[in-house]
Amino acid sequence: MPSGHGRFWRGIGATVFAHRTAYEFAVGRIPEGMVCRHRCDNPPCVNPDHLELGSQADNVRDCLKRGRARSAYGDSRSNVKLTAVQVMVMRVDYAAGGTTYAELAGQYGVSKSVVAGVLRGITWRHLL
Repeated sequence: MPSGHGRFWRGIGATVFAHRTAYEFAVGRIPEGMVCRHRCDNPPCVNPDHLELGSQADNVRDCLKRGRARSAYGDSRSNVKLTAVQVMVMRVDYAAGGTTYAELAGQYGVSKSVVAGVLRGITWRHLL
């Protein structure tokens, strides 16, 4: 898998991530809305001692702090208006609530339609 996370089939038509399954076997069920994060910063790792739960915002912050933000598509283009880091932060800020498309557009110096494309996953899909 491009992200480096191991996957396998569980049942008919169900693909699961190996690290999430390892966490559930060792610790217990992962609550709705939580993600399983790697403290070791090693995506293929399935050692439950290296895994912890957090929000998607926590996971994005980890990614940014560790320099793992993928930018092969967006940042390398000459006509790009946003960076990969800005896109990820915009998504986290919007998911946290309290901000509008118009406010984000003003903050990043782009149009509301650019913000809509980012937040709906139409553009910068590779960062989803």
